[in-house]
Amino acid sequence: MTNGAAYRKLTPRLASIRDEIAKNGFVDRIYEIGTDHAYLPISLIQSGVCGAVDAADISAKSLERAKANVHGSGLSDRIAFYAGDGFRAFTNYEPGKTVVIAGIGGVKIAEIVCEGYERANAASLLALQPMNSQEALREKLIGMGFEIKYETLAIEGRRVYSLLFCGRARQNIVYAPEELYIGKKVIYKAIGEYLGFLRFTRIKVLNRHNGLKSAIGGLGDFSDELRKLEAVLHAIDDRIDRYQGE
Repeated sequence: MTNGAAYRKLTPRLASIRDEIAKNGFVDRIYEIGTDHAYLPISLIQSGVCGAVDAADISAKSLERAKANVHGSGLSDRIAFYAGDGFRAFTNYEPGKTVVIAGIGGVKIAEIVCEGYERANAASLLALQPMNSQEALREKLIGMGFEIKYETLAIEGRRVYSLLFCGRARQNIVYAPEELYIGKKVIYKAIGEYLGFLRFTRIKVLNRHNGLKSAIGGLGDFSDELRKLEAVLHAIDDRIDRYQGE
């Protein structure tokens, strides 16, 4: 029997990723980019979601921590580690598998998917959890021809995180400006959770709007961007008003 300590250390973000992957049934292998402590790979195997995980990280220090955790959990024969950045770290990559990239900035995730486009495109599922810049990630994914099949939410403290589950687009999908910020197909557990997500996103958009507004006349003219952000704020406010009545 393996040690369950690492299993219990999963954050709501990582636990949500594990649970969503589990809905697709057992898979033989999963790839994770940016494994950090390897808590997710350990949990994926301990909970019977998959048979093996190939985990990569660019940080040698993180890989050492991850290897120690995996050794302590008795899963060293089922979790393999690779040093490197993005998809290029894997020397034995197989198409048609699930790929997880979590706990990294949205811009960096977009770069990883872009640089490893052929491998990303060959995956059966991309499970992405950006720590920030969700709108930039959504825009880049759509531009590369990926479809965000659906999104879920994870709340940790005062922050609300978006979890994006993506695959190759079967058709051209157009996103409204506000949907780049709040998503198009968001699955939530309760109205209160979704309202919290909308309000949290509104604060981020408002902060960006106010920052650009104060920069006008100093760093440049951001009038077009300001108008776009104002439209996004109005759209989010309309959605908040609509869902508050439910």
